[in-house]
Order: sequence, then C-alpha cells, then structure tokens
Amino acid sequence: MIQLLYSPQAAMLEAGLRKLTKNLPEDRETIKVDLQEETLQSLVDLLYSGSLLSEHRLIIASDCAFLLKEKGVSYIKGEPKKGEAFYEYLKDPLDDVDLFLLATVEDLPKGGLFMDALNKGGARINPVKVFDKKEWLSFIPNYLKKRGSDIDAGAIELLYERTQGDYATFLNEAGKLLAYANGNTISHKDVEKLVSPPLDENAFHLYEAILARDGEKAFSIYHDIALKSAVEVPTLHLLASQFRFLSQCLKLKGEGMNENSIASTLKASPFRVRMALGKGRDYGLVDVALIIEKIYKADLDILTGKKDAPTAFCIFLAQASAK
Repeated sequence: MIQLLYSPQAAMLEAGLRKLTKNLPEDRETIKVDLQEETLQSLVDLLYSGSLLSEHRLIIASDCAFLLKEKGVSYIKGEPKKGEAFYEYLKDPLDDVDLFLLATVEDLPKGGLFMDALNKGGARINPVKVFDKKEWLSFIPNYLKKRGSDIDAGAIELLYERTQGDYATFLNEAGKLLAYANGNTISHKDVEKLVSPPLDENAFHLYEAILARDGEKAFSIYHDIALKSAVEVPTLHLLASQFRFLSQCLKLKGEGMNENSIASTLKASPFRVRMALGKGRDYGLVDVALIIEKIYKADLDILTGKKDAPTAFCIFLAQASAK
C-alpha cells in the first residue's frame, strides 16, 4: 500500500501519520528515509530489499514535495533518469510494504508523471487538514484537558492568536503551559506570561518604540523576541516595511493629499494611514530615510558576515531609538 500525505504544516503531517499508522501490525519494521538526504534509487533499493526482522515493513519517506514539481523524479541530485525505477514501483507496489510519502505543500497538481504513477498504483491521497479558527478554539481546550489541565475561556483566544494556527508552535507552547500549570487551570495571565506574541506584532511594537525614541522599551521588546532563534533579519525586514509605508504616507501628505486619498493611492486602510501619520508626526522624510538606511546597513552587515546578528541589530536599535 502507498499513501501520500500532504499539508502546508510539517507538524500536522506528523500528527496525521501517527493516526494512520497506529493500527498497522505492531511487529512491523519501521524505516524512515529523508529524500533531502537520500536518492530515489536508494529508496527503491530499500523497498525491494526485504527484511530479516519482520514480514511487514513500514517505510516513511519525508520531504517529497520536489516530486510534485514539473521535473518530478526525472532529475534528482544530478542523476538524470534515476527516478524511473521509482515510477515503476509506484505503479506496481509490493503487498508487504506500506510506503508513506510526506509532502509539505498546500495543494497537489492535477497531473504529472508522479501523480499519474500514484493513481495507476492505487495509492491513497490524504490531505491533512489545517484547522480554521473555530476548530482551533475547540481543539485547544480538548488537547490541554487530555493532558491534565483546563484553560480559561479568555486564555484560549489569546493562545490561538499568539500561535497563529501553527501546529508546531502550538505544541511547543502547550508543553510549556502544561508544565507550568502542573494540573491547575491555565489562565489568561499564564498565556500572556509564557507565550510570546507573534513576530510581526512584536515588530510593530518595536517600530512604535523607535518612533517614540524609547530605547529602553525597544531593547526590552528585542530581548523578548530574541528568545526565539534567528529573529533579527526577519524583524529588520518587517521594520523596513513599516518605515517604507510611513515614508510613502509622509511624501503623499507633503503633496497635499488627505488621509483617504493616501489610503486609496497606497491601497491601504484609512485607519492604517491615520495611525502611521499620527505616530510619525514628529518625523520628516529625511528622518525616516535615515532609519531605513540604518535598517539596510544592519541587514547587509548580518548577511555578509561583517557582524553577527545580535550585534548588528543592537547597534541599529541604539542608533534608531536614540533621543
């Protein structure tokens, strides 16, 4: 049997895989293959090799998304035509091997060599559903309750907002909350204390702190987001976007446009324009341009290795938020 599981979230794929494999024979031999590390030919060899340990084998091949592209398996790791044997296996799989193919993608193509081979061999195609907000708000308390803790109604919404529907992030944060609660009810205050806001929200607060020339607050926010790995470059990019928008608003205002006209020109909401102009009222185009230049310099220093990310970011922050 062959099954293709796909989802845009890798952690959802793993959860779906566990659910589908739990009823397979317990004495099976399980082998995992990462197709970013192994060639398709080595996977084919493994499929046909047989086992001395068990009559039934489960082979899980992850990182299969490249198979869905136009080139498919006709070219992989610089070895043209090495995928042909894999195509043939998909069309006529062995009965004593369960092959699970995992692809981290949003959707599947309608056709192509890979999909045609799967369909010819009778493979099962299993989309692993990503929850919508309503499903998340139902799933969160059930998940936590099964693991020993209830959660206040208000805390459910906050946890959803801070994990943004990302299953891997939720599992990580839920683990911290369960350990902290130790069987007690998880409160809104617990979530607020233990679960960091998403990066774009923190970047916006950082933007506000820089505009207010509040260095202490800016560094406090950076300290919070720095607990997550490698946040400096994406945060710089989010800040650049905010300051570019402010620059555009200031330019159009200087040309005599009102807030509604600016919003229409920039295809933004009037509220966002009003907020940008309000928070940036003490800044001119030159001031904003200098901050954007500092952002790009910090970004370049990090990407070229001239400075490590925390150092470059802190220098930018000190300069940009100075009074």
